[in-house]
Amino acid sequence: MSDIISIIKGYAGPISRFLKTQFHIWISVVLNPLNYISSIDMKSKEIFLPTLGFCLFIYIMSIFIAATRLYAYGGIDFFDIRFLVMDFTLTLLCFSLVGFTMYGVGKVFGGKGSFQECFLSGLYVCAFWPLLQIFDYLLHPSLDIFDKHQLAILRLVVFLFFTTLIVSFLTYKIYPVFGYIHRFGKARAIIATLIQLMLASFLMLIFLVGFFKGLIPSA
Repeated sequence: MSDIISIIKGYAGPISRFLKTQFHIWISVVLNPLNYISSIDMKSKEIFLPTLGFCLFIYIMSIFIAATRLYAYGGIDFFDIRFLVMDFTLTLLCFSLVGFTMYGVGKVFGGKGSFQECFLSGLYVCAFWPLLQIFDYLLHPSLDIFDKHQLAILRLVVFLFFTTLIVSFLTYKIYPVFGYIHRFGKARAIIATLIQLMLASFLMLIFLVGFFKGLIPSA
């Protein structure tokens, strides 16, 4: 932890400028992903470094939002360098899966988007990742007034409600990007986005998270 704090102190100026710039980009993407993505050249090789910087900012936001849950329920010191390296690797792979599945599902539906366009667009729409971390706090209510059976039912209802809400919200935000990248109409873009969200979630939960769970060190 002391190493991280000393780095932050030594580069306070550049770090603050980086965070401010990325925060403005994040706001733009969250408000209207299509407007931002359509304003940059996704075919340029020069866009890779700024996109990775944006991914780093998204990860920083996510780790601080998840910090309380990680420490309280997992006993994890999120200032542990080993944990940060492993968790960042896992998160970046999850981000990459969004682009991979956007490309794969798009091609199945006859899309015209290139791999680079899909991959980079997928990284930008991961701007919603921190919001998913906030929803995660709401998915496991614990109330003393309910017994175990009632609490299990409550958690199932809450899970179904918020899952429907999240999927609807993400589809509404992402399908215009899907349509723009692959030259889809609205109906085909919505269907492809729903399939892509389900496929990406399945691959993240079953393969990536399961594989990395035993590798991430805990306190």
